[in-house]
Amino acid sequence: MNFDLIHIGMMKTATTYMQKIWLRDPNYCLSNKGSNEYLHHLRREVRKGKMNSLIKTDISTDRPKQDNQIMILSNEGFSTAFLNEIRRQQRVWKFIDYTSSQLRYKTRTNQLLITVREPISWIRSIYIQSIKQGWSGSAQDFVEEQGLFLFYSLQLKMILRYYKRYFEKILVLPFELLKENEDKFWHTITDTFQFPAIETRIENKLNQSLDLEKAFLLSYLNQMPPDENEKLLNFVPYDNVMEKYESLKIHSLYRKLVERATNSDIAKLYNLLELETPKANFFEFRLQDNFIKSIQKNYLNCLKRYIDPAFVLQYQQSFDQYIKQNPSS
Repeated sequence: MNFDLIHIGMMKTATTYMQKIWLRDPNYCLSNKGSNEYLHHLRREVRKGKMNSLIKTDISTDRPKQDNQIMILSNEGFSTAFLNEIRRQQRVWKFIDYTSSQLRYKTRTNQLLITVREPISWIRSIYIQSIKQGWSGSAQDFVEEQGLFLFYSLQLKMILRYYKRYFEKILVLPFELLKENEDKFWHTITDTFQFPAIETRIENKLNQSLDLEKAFLLSYLNQMPPDENEKLLNFVPYDNVMEKYESLKIHSLYRKLVERATNSDIAKLYNLLELETPKANFFEFRLQDNFIKSIQKNYLNCLKRYIDPAFVLQYQQSFDQYIKQNPSS
C-alpha cells in the first residue's frame, strides 16, 4: 500500500492526539492500528537477529480509504523499541536501522515526520509510560536499569542518519508547538508536504499523566506478590474493572484501576494496601555524565538544524537548569 507520509513519533509527543485528528479529518486516511501487526513482526525479527529479509505483513488503514484522501502511516513504535525489555535494549539501533529500510520499501513514500520533545520532560514521561506497561520502581531505578533504552532513543542524530538514507524530505517538529500554537503546528505540516489544510480540532489534546501518588501506587501494584492480590477483592472499583476488562492481563487491569480512580479511591487503596504517602524524590533522577554529554551532542545540538531556534533555546535552558539542580552521578 502506498502512503503519502510516515510519522514515527518520538514516543510521548502527543501521537495519539495527532492520530485522532488524522482519523477524523475528511481529507486524510490513517493507518495506526492497521500497522501494529507489521510493527510486531519488525520487533520479532530484531529479537531473533534475523534482519536480512523483507517483512511481507500488510499494512492496512484504520478505515476504508476514500477518493483523493492523503494516506498517513503513524506509529511511534517506529522510532524506538524494547521499553521494559532490558535484555534487548542494546538492539534499539539495529531496530531503527532495520525499520527505516523496511518502511521505505513497504510504503513507497520518501516523506517523514518526526515529533520531538524537551529531553528531561521526555524522560519523565517515558518513566511513567514504563510503569503503565508493568514496570516497578522509582525514577532513579528506571534510568539506571533502562538507561540503554533512554540513551539510544535520544540519539536523534543517529535516528536521522538512518532514516535519511531512504527519506528525502524529513520534517522535525516540537511537541511543544502543538501545545502552544496548534494552528501553526498543523500548517507547518501541510505546507511542508503540500497537503490539504487540517481544520479538525479536538478539545482535550493530551492524555492526563499519572501524578506522584498514582504512579507510586501503580508501581507498587505491578510488583505486588500474587497472594496479596486478594486485598483488592471486593473493592468495588477493582471489581468493576475486572468485570469490564476481564480479558486483560493483570498489569493492564491495575493500570485501568489506577487511571480511573478518584482521589477518594486512591486514598482507600493506600489504606487497603497499608502504603505510606510517597516522598517527592520518587520522581527524581540523576543522569550519568556520559548520558548528559550524549543528550547535548546527539539531541540538542542536532536539533539546531531542524527546529525553530526558540524551541532549541527553551530545550537548552530546561536542560541546563536540570543539570544545575541535579549534578551528574
